[in-house]
Amino acid sequence: MTSSQYKADCQRAIEECQLFLTSCCCTLKGDGKDAWIFDVDDTLISTVPYFKKHSFGGHKLNLTALEGWMQTSKAPALDHTLRLFHEIKEKGFKIFLISTRRESLRDATVDNLIKEGYHGWSGLVLR
Repeated sequence: MTSSQYKADCQRAIEECQLFLTSCCCTLKGDGKDAWIFDVDDTLISTVPYFKKHSFGGHKLNLTALEGWMQTSKAPALDHTLRLFHEIKEKGFKIFLISTRRESLRDATVDNLIKEGYHGWSGLVLR
């Protein structure tokens, strides 16, 4: 997740999304029903700083420790995805966010997303 190949793969995926956004397949009807869905962790914000300190999953996952880290709202934005998020929003899509994070992490998640530049989404669904 820290290699140049990972970054290149992520950039390529973003480029495909941008290509779709500019294609004739992506003409919005303007009825407010066009939506785009993003996952939160490792799509919008990165858990790499946490896992880097914990052997990138080389040890059994300590969910309590991971959720404690999530409570700090220190997950950095993934820059390419942040730009894509705003391109999609400017295009007129309603943006919905999903995550496997627990509902108890809602405030920290919202704070983290806003702090990193993600704002104006229409909904956030947690488990």
